[in-house]
Amino acid sequence: MYGAIDDWEKLYRQAFTHVRPGGWVESLEIDIETHSENLKIEKDESHTFKKWCKLFFECGRKTGRTWEIARDGRQEEYMREAGFTDLYSKSWKLPVGGWPQDQNLKQNGLYNGSFIDHSIDAFAIFPIGEILGWSKEEVTVLVSQMRKALKEPRALPYFNVRMVYGRKPESIPKTA
Repeated sequence: MYGAIDDWEKLYRQAFTHVRPGGWVESLEIDIETHSENLKIEKDESHTFKKWCKLFFECGRKTGRTWEIARDGRQEEYMREAGFTDLYSKSWKLPVGGWPQDQNLKQNGLYNGSFIDHSIDAFAIFPIGEILGWSKEEVTVLVSQMRKALKEPRALPYFNVRMVYGRKPESIPKTA
């Protein structure tokens, strides 16, 4: 839901209010930054992967709707502040494409790669075109560069996924 929520603290407070005592709430977000198992690409600040995420971070700053919720620990912090207990958090890599050796990761990467390939245009049009004011042609060029970078065999791209879930206590202590 990144890019759509302007007040994550409020979202978790509302979730806490509306879940039954003993109920669980999960927040799963994918970090917008594309990483690479290829350290040369990962460290290259001018690489398309870095440019792409910086543009979305800029969109978040302009709109007040962060694209960084999955990367800075705020999911867990805000859930705890809302009152959730028994918090559990986990992060993992979600590959893009069929490059992983592990068959499960390879399959997930193929699905993820197909999803991105079919949705990347629509994903970029509003934030980069409308919010940042890029022309349709500029967005098309950027999307083409990103698509090419994701398919580069040596890129070994992946996203970090962050999941946090917690439970609403059975009883909530009364405050004075």
